[in-house]
Amino acid sequence: MSVLRQQFVMGRTSATSQILSEPDSIVKPNWKRMNEEHLGPTPVIDSQVPLRHVAKVRTGYNYTMFITTDGDLWGVGENYSGQLFSNVISSKPIKCDIPELAKNCYKIACGYDHTLVVLRSGEVWGSGSNSSGQLGGRRGKLHVVDDSNREPHIVSCAAKGQHSVLLTEEGNVYTSGWNHFGQTNPNNRTSSDRFEMVRELPIAAKIESGYYATFILTYDHCVYVCGGDITNSFRPMLIDHPELHKNVRKIASGQQHVAYLTMSGDVYMSAAEEAGFKKLDLTSLHLFGAVRSVYCGYKQTLLITNKNEVIVFGLNRSGQIDPDGCDGIIEEPKQIQVDVTKPSRLRIKASLSANHTVIYTVPVNELLFIQQTLHSSLLSQKIVDVSIITTVTLKKAII
Repeated sequence: MSVLRQQFVMGRTSATSQILSEPDSIVKPNWKRMNEEHLGPTPVIDSQVPLRHVAKVRTGYNYTMFITTDGDLWGVGENYSGQLFSNVISSKPIKCDIPELAKNCYKIACGYDHTLVVLRSGEVWGSGSNSSGQLGGRRGKLHVVDDSNREPHIVSCAAKGQHSVLLTEEGNVYTSGWNHFGQTNPNNRTSSDRFEMVRELPIAAKIESGYYATFILTYDHCVYVCGGDITNSFRPMLIDHPELHKNVRKIASGQQHVAYLTMSGDVYMSAAEEAGFKKLDLTSLHLFGAVRSVYCGYKQTLLITNKNEVIVFGLNRSGQIDPDGCDGIIEEPKQIQVDVTKPSRLRIKASLSANHTVIYTVPVNELLFIQQTLHSSLLSQKIVDVSIITTVTLKKAII
């Protein structure tokens, strides 16, 4: 059995239901009593102020986080664990009022119901559920120390399920949280409530988190994997596939699948249902550009070319990746139309979760949403110009 097939066999286990359901240890908190220490007093929402100038977007299971061009943090959607960095439960966008984070946010990552924020100063903050230790045992400023008991400078973060991954300026990788498949520490299968360095790794350039695995991309374009169902592995595993070894530009991971974008623009997929790797054939779409970026949701994949063409496939039962597509599964890659202004001047990016997709552009900063209809709090009508309670649609945001 191939390494990548082994990694995602666990997607068929009972772990799936653990991810999809709220963990037993999560109790919807009394924010006044529990979280004012790190979140501050309940902020006043100014419903007349729309969310403007979005620079970065990340999606959690039923919520969305934004960083604006001036470094402020906003969130909208479910907030039962405080994953929006706020005391407020509201269907309107909420601005984080923590003084240390104001105009200082650099990168964000969203797990199932926890959020990580890297500040320009190199600190990392976290909020939301800590049921598996994914926040390192605390909310607010996270406690991360190196072997010399010094705080490393954090430059990036990643999350998808119930564990967290951090990358330092020196290229070291730290993890904390759920470790049932070795995704935070290949040496054992015990979850941790503190951030520990992943050993036996070369200097890391980028990190990616799946639901059950952690991926590390090195400066020579090699990929190492922690986690999956590799029960006999006690160290990060190098992917030595001849088409991927020293040839990967970007990684995206979902629940049971991974997408690898090569230096030449080819896309290789690996999934639990299939052994080995599959090279995507996009010739039937007659695309004008080469694939520039890849994104994976829970069971969805989205590709964007250097001509801003958007290709989707995967689960679409609620219109997560194509409002006009089939009510089920898009089995073959298909192109969807994304209506943006001044397409020659912008670059399209995206973020996918299990339930919704956000497509956004830089530097024009337009927001486009594709999402399911089950949760009216996913996005507020202040952001989107249509009701999302009864309609699955793709609309331009009001910004």
